[in-house]
Amino acid sequence: MLNVGVVLQVHVTEKENCVRDVEIIVPQEELAPEFEKSLRNAQKKVKLEGFRKGKVPLSIVKKLYGPGLEAEVIENLLPVLFQRGAAQEDLHIAAPASIKNMDYKPGGDLTVSYEVEVEPEFELQKYENFKFDRQMYEVSDDDLTEALEQIRRDNSTWEKVEGKAEEDHFVSADLQELDESGLPIIGNKMENRFLKLKDDNAELSDIGKQLVGIGVDETRTITVSVPSDGQTGEAKNVKFEVTVKDIQTQSLPELDDELAKDAGDYETLDALKSELEKRIQKNTQRELDKGFYHSIIEKLISENKFDLPDGMIQFYLDAIIKDMRARLREGEEQQFDEKVIREQYREGAIFNLKWRLIRKKIAAAHDITIEENDVEAFINDYASDRGVDGKLLLKQMRKNPQQMEDIEADVFEQKVLGFLSEKQKVKDNKVNRNDLEKQK
Repeated sequence: MLNVGVVLQVHVTEKENCVRDVEIIVPQEELAPEFEKSLRNAQKKVKLEGFRKGKVPLSIVKKLYGPGLEAEVIENLLPVLFQRGAAQEDLHIAAPASIKNMDYKPGGDLTVSYEVEVEPEFELQKYENFKFDRQMYEVSDDDLTEALEQIRRDNSTWEKVEGKAEEDHFVSADLQELDESGLPIIGNKMENRFLKLKDDNAELSDIGKQLVGIGVDETRTITVSVPSDGQTGEAKNVKFEVTVKDIQTQSLPELDDELAKDAGDYETLDALKSELEKRIQKNTQRELDKGFYHSIIEKLISENKFDLPDGMIQFYLDAIIKDMRARLREGEEQQFDEKVIREQYREGAIFNLKWRLIRKKIAAAHDITIEENDVEAFINDYASDRGVDGKLLLKQMRKNPQQMEDIEADVFEQKVLGFLSEKQKVKDNKVNRNDLEKQK
């Protein structure tokens, strides 16, 4: 599709609000090989009385199909031409281009005029030596206790109970919703639901209070408070007929070295605790740093003021709309209000686009790039957190170019944010679990 070595004739005219007119001229001598190629491909397929398939003279093919084939070649060239021309002139495109005019006569040159919005030009102002507070997480005994209890639950054993359900038991049951008169509502039955009689605070739940003492194959009617339809925000009471199919008790293992060995590659309980402490601190700090980095981004956007072309914003919102539509379930299309969504997401789109442009300028000014080992380190860290093999995960991800592109974008952003955080005046404040709960 055109000789890659060809230097196109490109004329760029600046207009208002980041708009550019781009005129590209392709000489006939560059178009002729493309037309010739199209004719020869068509010749292989043409069937004409008096000739075998593929043996019709090229001159006849050209006479019969030449104009149509030339039009098809030009149509296929249009997006490629613009990409080549924009790259040649180092235009940073903000949104898809539109064709304003096209002029071509057989045997002559091709002239195409495009209109496009480019990224805004601005000078970086201050982006360092700002004052920030950063929360640094300290793992508490409560954190470790909770993590160890979860490991005990993960390694617990279950035994069936003969007799009645008690406070510490779990029941498997079918739940049939009832109407106000007590009759079953067809289609509103949940089967084989596993119900814990105590809540997360080790207190009997509302459901548990109504099921204590029930036996296998026994049926009871209970009342459950469920969220409303969302209009009033008030909960409503719903009746269910509960039929118990099974009662079980959970036996938790002791906190000892054997549990540590069962939980992973740990020889002792102390080794397990040490690893848990590192993992909790790392994961919680990662979440806290999201807020810290967001504060830096907000400050940079406020200090570096510039306007975005509207086409750039709309193109960003188009991608959001497209993604949302792809996720719609059957019957949801009628409730999908594109205008409302564009209004809701516009502010966030502007924020993200401005940060993208500022980030790119900072990276260019300080030669911040990502290397293969940066990506591998990111994926290995991700794999370690989830207990999977890093090399295997990397191999799988390489099969998905879009996924790798997303990961590289994340790595690049983290590298820029890491650079920026070192350029600020940061005061570290130690916080623990109780401190964070008070902030909610």
